[in-house]
Amino acid sequence: MPKRPTRSPRRPDSDIERAALRLLALREHSRGELRRKLGACGYAAAEVGRLIEDLADRGLVSDRRMAEVYVDERVRKGFGPARTFDAKARAQRARFLEYRGFPAELIADFLNGRDEF
Repeated sequence: MPKRPTRSPRRPDSDIERAALRLLALREHSRGELRRKLGACGYAAAEVGRLIEDLADRGLVSDRRMAEVYVDERVRKGFGPARTFDAKARAQRARFLEYRGFPAELIADFLNGRDEF
């Protein structure tokens, strides 16, 4: 019969750990987010703090990784400092061409860089 791994005293198989792991399975969370969400579920602040430290020691929660994932996601969605300037310029060009009678399909093709008409 295979030997079962022994559990560390810092890693209880508890409801709070299952709740935290469920949240982390959905997406990355910062320590603060995890603390807030688990606190809202009614878990004691001291217990939450100990669990978050344990999860961080095990590499399961990382503020740095959360920030990297968040920034990558926002960049992929088109957010960032260039968005507002680019969006304003595109809208201005579109209105200019629309006012002069160009069809919407042609304007969209032009603004998206497809200049083969």
